Amino acid sequence: MYPLIVAPAEEMHVLAVWLQQFQLNASQPAVFASVLLASIPSLLIFLFAQRTIMRGIAVPSEK
Repeated sequence: MYPLIVAPAEEMHVLAVWLQQFQLNASQPAVFASVLLASIPSLLIFLFAQRTIMRGIAVPSEK
């Protein structure tokens, strides 16, 4: 809801606002496909930075 309040103009909408509006008008398989496609960049970033992320989680707990 926050992105919609901050950027009310349609050309300023972020992906979360678009997905929310898309789910109101689209079928369930189309919504699942769009959410899957939207999550791919986050998944790729995690896969490439997995060691750094896991090291940041594990190292502070070793002290």
